[in-house]
Amino acid sequence: WAMPRPMMVLAGTFCRSVPSSKMEPEAAGSSGFRTVLDYLDEHYAAPLTVPALAERFGYDPAYFCRKFRRETGMTCGEYLRTLRLEAAALLLRSERELPVQQLAARCGFEDSNYFSRCFCARYGAPPSRWRKNEMENEKQSNPEQKREKTSD
Repeated sequence: WAMPRPMMVLAGTFCRSVPSSKMEPEAAGSSGFRTVLDYLDEHYAAPLTVPALAERFGYDPAYFCRKFRRETGMTCGEYLRTLRLEAAALLLRSERELPVQQLAARCGFEDSNYFSRCFCARYGAPPSRWRKNEMENEKQSNPEQKREKTSD
């Protein structure tokens, strides 16, 4: 599954919403680690593991974990979960007919119940209710849409 254009926009939005010390490599010699972050940004929906990522980029798994945390301020799992949740929020807004279970799978969550728990913890509401609230907020902030519906 290729990353759609909205995901690239999301990645930019995400990077701006998280303090740079949390997402950008901190040390001057860290630019090589950017390759790891770019890979995760593009393949977040794939089933990724620390051992597989460490091997792919030539690191010992324990060293990879330490380096990841030092470079980003979060664990690899936290970073990946954040990317997946941000992608899910974007899809909840744009793919309104897509069932939550399919959306969760598309964003890399194998267990839709786990996805719902993580989403609720981050956004304060289960995915389906959050989507409904977002749609209602959009209608309230777009009076043109209201007029069109009432004139039908």
